[in-house]
Amino acid sequence: GHLHVVNPTEQELYELSQSGQVVNTRNLSVYGFGELQGMVFAPSGDQTDDPLEMSLYLADSSTELNAGAQSPGQIVELSFTALAAPAASSFTSSLVNTVDMSQWLPPSPDPSGLAYISSSNHLIMDDGEVEETVDNITHFQGTNVWEMTLNGEVVDTANISKVAPTVVPMTDEPTGIAWNPSNGHFYVTQDNGDAVFDWDIGGDGAIGTIDDSWTSFSTVSGDPEGIAYDTWNNRLFVADGVNMEVYEYTLSGSLVNQFDVEQYGVADPESVEFNPDTGTLFVMSSNSSSPVIVETTTSGDLLQTIDITASGALSLIHISEPTRR
Repeated sequence: GHLHVVNPTEQELYELSQSGQVVNTRNLSVYGFGELQGMVFAPSGDQTDDPLEMSLYLADSSTELNAGAQSPGQIVELSFTALAAPAASSFTSSLVNTVDMSQWLPPSPDPSGLAYISSSNHLIMDDGEVEETVDNITHFQGTNVWEMTLNGEVVDTANISKVAPTVVPMTDEPTGIAWNPSNGHFYVTQDNGDAVFDWDIGGDGAIGTIDDSWTSFSTVSGDPEGIAYDTWNNRLFVADGVNMEVYEYTLSGSLVNQFDVEQYGVADPESVEFNPDTGTLFVMSSNSSSPVIVETTTSGDLLQTIDITASGALSLIHISEPTRR
């Protein structure tokens, strides 16, 4: 029943009673807005929240930056309910190695998904943004998937985007990637189309070649990000960055289960991985205010929280194995 007014110059939000008395003042400058314009209250963008839970949506106009560049306009959702704080960390990570993937030829400016291929002892990674052109600049050189050694040495590349040159025009927005050791297939999530692709690399065993084929299924999540293959139960787990959920699917795309990770302090989960040694999941929070990985059962029960403040760089990070408490 209160009124809210934004002071765009000071970037403050005033909460007023209907008689005009100031009830609360909230500082918005910490969010780095450009030029605040309109605002409205509407149901939470998290589709799994109670429909009665309201958020404040702010329209932030584009502003001029250095050298005539423009910051993008955006709509930002704010909640008056603080996110759950992560549980006390039971393990603190230590940084072992960093690989600068912008230095690869061809480069990867925005690495997204990562998976381990046990048959070759290699890693495979995709980049969901490299094919884009921003301010007339592109880093795309016909590659958006890289296969590498554990130390980050590139051994093979592929282009699964629809941008030429490609023989595997699967998706321009590959986010997560997982590998199935039983059949050699890869599973790739598509960020802007709410889909999971089942990618068969064919008899030659090479990625991105003419004998590759793929099928897909639609996800119920609004923002599919990381994906993991459960070798124990032949299931797929997909992290949803917007709804802060993890969804469990059969390989054909039937929804089996889902659980909320916001309750564990995981904001914007970008990655989920399955540990074949323990049969558990690891879910990473990409939010800078809660840099953690939580370990859960496949049904969503919290087992431990891992502090990953050591891995501050956006690059390939190898973190030493946590000890179970």
